[in-house]
Amino acid sequence: MGYTKLDEQLVQSSIMSTDPNTFKIFITLLASCRPDCIAHVSSTFLAAACYMPIEAVDHSLAILEAPDNRSRSAEDDGRRIRRVDGGYFIINYSKYRDHNYSGKPEAVRKREYRKKIKVGHVPDNLGQIGTPASAYASAYASAFDKQTIIDCLTRWNSFAELHGLVKITEIEKGSSREVHLRKLAAKKGFNFDSLLEIIGRSPFLLGQTEPKPGGVRFFATFDWIINKTNYQKVIEGNYLDRTPEDEKPGAWIKMMEEKEEKERREKAEGKNGKNDQEDF
Repeated sequence: MGYTKLDEQLVQSSIMSTDPNTFKIFITLLASCRPDCIAHVSSTFLAAACYMPIEAVDHSLAILEAPDNRSRSAEDDGRRIRRVDGGYFIINYSKYRDHNYSGKPEAVRKREYRKKIKVGHVPDNLGQIGTPASAYASAYASAFDKQTIIDCLTRWNSFAELHGLVKITEIEKGSSREVHLRKLAAKKGFNFDSLLEIIGRSPFLLGQTEPKPGGVRFFATFDWIINKTNYQKVIEGNYLDRTPEDEKPGAWIKMMEEKEEKERREKAEGKNGKNDQEDF
């Protein structure tokens, strides 16, 4: 779950001299940032969450990724974010998150507790150190799953509102909707934002493709995309428009010829295998 301390030095930063859109995007990235210093969001999500055109979002991200010679921070030439696998890395995030803002006993106790978790141990019920952090893995996994579900619901509704698709009201515990989503979240490489990005590039999934005479216009729904078969097809790009390479004259004929050649080869191999058995 994202959490960011709001430091008063922000108002003294050169970020204040940027345009309102860029400042808005930066604050949204901070609010979405997790302890790994990464805001796990895409430009599509930012456009939906901030009610901004995707072109404006890309422009603001480019500004935040560029060097800033007016910045007080010399780290990474004043850049504020860096694109990484899974989202955007906030360069100075850990610097302010780990800063000691308070010397009060309660604040000190919580900081010490977080340090013990990082080294693999947390206090047991008696307040003694020595319980492996792995003992809390199942409880953490449950919390993570719940947060994942909430994030997916929020991201889908923002995306659906942007593209005129159907929003959802809830993901009820124990429902088929929750079961499908949990199975997808457990898949290696699962990235809901990447899924939405691909859908956003498919006129067919967005309901923009005219149906055949007598047919019904199709558009993607939340329940449709979390079906594992449909999810895999979307991720593999099966619903994207054909590339210019596919549209070249003779491309279709060439594809059919290759298909027929493959079938003839497989048929010949099967026949040869049968003859070998008869000879034996």
